[in-house]
Amino acid sequence: MGVNDNNGWAEEDKIQVEYHPRSQMAPQVMTSDDYLDRIPTSNDFPPDPEPWQPFRTRLDFELASFMHENNLNQPQKARLLTLIKEAIEKPGSFTIEDSWDLENIWTAAWESAGKGLSKQSYTVAYKNEDVEFNVWMRPIWGWVKELLQDRAIVSRFEWNAQKVFRENSDGTTTRIFTKPWTADSWWETQSKLPEGGVPFCIILYADKTRLSSFGTKKGYPVYARCGNLPTEVRNGEGIAGGRLVGWLPVVPEDADKSGTRQFADFKRVVWHEGFENILESIVDYSKTGYFFQCGDGIQRGVFPLVMILLADYEEQCVMATIRGINSKCPCPICLVPGDELDQISKTYPLRTTEEMKRVYDKAQACKTLKDRNETLMRVGLRDVKNVFWRLGHVDVYDAISWDRLHAYHLGLFGNHLLSEFFRVVEGSKLEAKRNVHNRLDKFPRWRELIHFNNLAKMREFSDGRKFEDLSKILVFATHTLFNSNRKSPGFLLLKLIRSYLMLDMYASLCCHTTETVKGTEGELRLFEQLLKAYIAHGGSNKGWSFPKMHTQIHMIMDIIRKGVTQNGNTKPNEHKHGKYKDMYQLQTNFHNTDPQIMKLEHDDIICSTIRSLLNELDRWTVLNSPSLVNNIDEWAAYNNQDILCKDPPPARRNKSPRTIGTSQASVGSEAEGQHTLSDILSFCPKHLGELETPETIIKIYRYTKISYTSCKDLSVQTDYLRTNPRFFGHPRYDFALLQHTPQEFWYAQLACVVAIKLDGSGATHLIAIAVPCNENPVTANSFTNRLSDRQLRLTRVRMRRGRNIATAVSVNSIVRGAVLVQDPACPYKDEYVVMDVLDPDFWLRHRMLVAQKQLRFTRLPF
Repeated sequence: MGVNDNNGWAEEDKIQVEYHPRSQMAPQVMTSDDYLDRIPTSNDFPPDPEPWQPFRTRLDFELASFMHENNLNQPQKARLLTLIKEAIEKPGSFTIEDSWDLENIWTAAWESAGKGLSKQSYTVAYKNEDVEFNVWMRPIWGWVKELLQDRAIVSRFEWNAQKVFRENSDGTTTRIFTKPWTADSWWETQSKLPEGGVPFCIILYADKTRLSSFGTKKGYPVYARCGNLPTEVRNGEGIAGGRLVGWLPVVPEDADKSGTRQFADFKRVVWHEGFENILESIVDYSKTGYFFQCGDGIQRGVFPLVMILLADYEEQCVMATIRGINSKCPCPICLVPGDELDQISKTYPLRTTEEMKRVYDKAQACKTLKDRNETLMRVGLRDVKNVFWRLGHVDVYDAISWDRLHAYHLGLFGNHLLSEFFRVVEGSKLEAKRNVHNRLDKFPRWRELIHFNNLAKMREFSDGRKFEDLSKILVFATHTLFNSNRKSPGFLLLKLIRSYLMLDMYASLCCHTTETVKGTEGELRLFEQLLKAYIAHGGSNKGWSFPKMHTQIHMIMDIIRKGVTQNGNTKPNEHKHGKYKDMYQLQTNFHNTDPQIMKLEHDDIICSTIRSLLNELDRWTVLNSPSLVNNIDEWAAYNNQDILCKDPPPARRNKSPRTIGTSQASVGSEAEGQHTLSDILSFCPKHLGELETPETIIKIYRYTKISYTSCKDLSVQTDYLRTNPRFFGHPRYDFALLQHTPQEFWYAQLACVVAIKLDGSGATHLIAIAVPCNENPVTANSFTNRLSDRQLRLTRVRMRRGRNIATAVSVNSIVRGAVLVQDPACPYKDEYVVMDVLDPDFWLRHRMLVAQKQLRFTRLPF
C-alpha cells in the first residue's frame, strides 16, 4: 500500500537523485528502499581483534563498563570486585585484582584515548573589574578527526549535496526533503567551497540544565553531532552519537545585578568568549579547509562548518546576541517587529551575518553610548561581538533552527493552548469538569500513549513527552462536551487545538515534499484564522503575541533549507542531561564538581569507544560465521516474520474444542455470552468448517505483535495488540485497521486471535475474531455530530449491529493497530471517532484512505 498521495514513503516509489555538480557524480534513479539503504557499511574492513585494550581481557572491560554505567562509587566497586573474585570460575579471563588496579587501567585508558575536556580560564570586565571564569572544552577539530579516522563511521558519511525527486504517476516530479544534504543550505554551502572541498556538517546544541534536585547546582553542556551521518546514527548512543565538547560557566544571578542591561550584556560576553574557546580549533579550517586522509583511504578537503544550531528560544537569543522578547525585533532569525509576533501569515526580512556585522560596526563608531545603543536597538542587537561571525561559510542566523519540542510541545501547547483549556473548563459548570476527568480516565489505552486520569495533575506537567501525548488526546476525549454550541469558546478552542495537531503532524514527518510544505503553509494560515475566531467569540486575547507563535514561519523555512525538523531535534541532547545529573548526584562529593564530572565524562567516552569497537567485532564475527552462512535462508525467514502471538497463562492455553471460554470472544455488550467452537468456526472460511474433532488443537491468544513497514520512513515498526478480559484488572480489546479487499479497508475491534491446528496436516491457521466498524454511522443525533465532526475534521465509524456481529479474518489482513474513541453521546454506544494523530505513520495511512475513499461506511471529515 503506497502513500504517494500523502507524501510518505512507499517502497515502490521511483526516486531521482541529482548530485551537486562539484561531486562529479551522475544522477541516479532508484527505488525508495534502495535510496534509504544505499549508504555503504564497513563490512569489508576487518575490525581490531582486541578492541578492549588497554583492559587486559574483554571481561575486564565489561566489568569496568558495568561499574561506570551504574554510577558505582569507590566502596561499591571494591565490594563488587571482592564478590566476583570469590565466585570466579575462569581465572584466566578475569585479571583485575582490586579497585586500585582498576583505577590504574583507567589511567592507561585515559592516556591511550587522549585528553578529555581541559579547563581554560579567561576574564571578562564588569564595572572596571576583571572577573575570571572557567570553561571546559574538547577541541572540536579533535572530535572531527576522530570520526574521520574511523573507517566504520566515515563509510556512512554523506558528503555531497543532493536534490531528490519522486516520480509521480502523471509524469511530473516532486522534490523531497529529508536529511540535511537534501536541502538548500547544504547545496548553497557546497557551491561556495573551493573545488574539491566538502562540508563536515556540525550540529551544536547548548543549554543550561539543573544537576541538583532543587536546581541550586547547574551545568551548561555543549554537545556536537555530525550532520553527515544518518539520523539514527547521529542521534544514537556510542562514539558516532553526540559528544560533549564544552562545559560553559554559569554566571551567578546576584540580586543587585540581575535585570540590568549592563549585567545582561556582561552574561552574553561571558557566553561568547567561553564559546570562542570551544570553536577556536575549527575557525581557520572553516575558511581554508584541511586535506585529510579519511579512514576509508580517501583524501578529502574537509571544511568543518557549523550548519545547525539547536537551543530553546532563550538560548537562541544568546547565540544571536539579540535583546530578547521585549526588544523591537525579538526574533533571532528575522526582523519581525515585537508587536507583530502573532502575524504568522506574514514574512519579514531575514537577519544575515553580513548585515548584523554592518550594524554592529556602525554602532561601535558612534561617539556616544546613547547613539550606539539606539543603533543596535533598531534591530534588537546587544553590544556584544558574536563569536560565530569568526567562522567561514557560516551564517549564524541561518544556522539557528526551529525545535519541535520547545516550540510546540513545551511552548505553544504546554504554555498557551493547555492554559486556555484550563480557563475554559474552569469557567464551565462543575459537571463539565467532572466529565473532562471521566473522559480522560476512560480514554483507550495504547502502548505508545501516556494515559491521563486526573485533570488536576495536568497542571504539573513539565515533560515534553507528556504534553505531546496530552495534546493528541484532548480533542478526541472532550469534543462531545462542547457540541451543543459550536460558537462557544470551548468548541472554538478545540478547533484551534485540532489545527495545532495537524501542524504537529506535519512537523513530525521524516519525509517532506513540495506538496507537504504547501500543506503546512495552508494549515498555518488556517490556524491563524481559527485563533482570531476564538478571540472574537470570547477566547482570551492576551498572550498570543509571543516568539514561539511566530517561529512557526521558520519551521517551514527550515524544512526547505535544512531538511525535516528531525535534523534540528533537541530531544536526543535533552536526554543526555540525565547522565550528568546522575554523575553529579551519585559520584561526586558536591564540592568543586566540574572536574569530577569531566573525569567521569571521559570515562564514558572510553567506554563508548571500546563498546563501539566490540560491537563491530561481534558483528564481523557473526557475519563471517560458517553456521550463519549455511543457514542464511532460515535466518532471513525468522527475521521477516510479521506476526507473533503470545499465549495466555499456561492453565488456559489449550482448550478442548467444545469448552472454549465464555468471554473469549467478548467485545462490548453486543458480544457477551457463551461461545462454543462452533460459534467461532461459523465465522471461519468454509474449508475450516469440519474441525470440531477431539484431535483439533485450539489456542486462544490474548497478545499479538503486528509488524509493518512505516509510511513515515520505511522502517519496521511493531504494534502490540491486546485482547484480554483482565488486562491489569480491566478488559482491553484493541482496534486495528484491516484490509478487507485490495481496495477496501475496515476499522475493527479484535475479540481474540485463534490458532487452529489441523489433525494430521500439521498446518496452523491464525484467525482473528473481530467486530468490524463497517456500518453507516447514522443515528438520532447524527446531524449534530455531522456538523461537529466536519468542523473538527473527525472521522466517525459505527460498529456492526445484530446477532452475528463478529467475523473471522486472517491475521495477515491486519495492517496495524488503531485507537478508536467511543462517542458517549451515541445512544447505542457503537459509534467511534478515529484518533488519526496516533503517530505519523497512522496519520499518513488514514489520510490516504480518506483521500481515496477506501474506508467502508465511514463518515469522512468533509
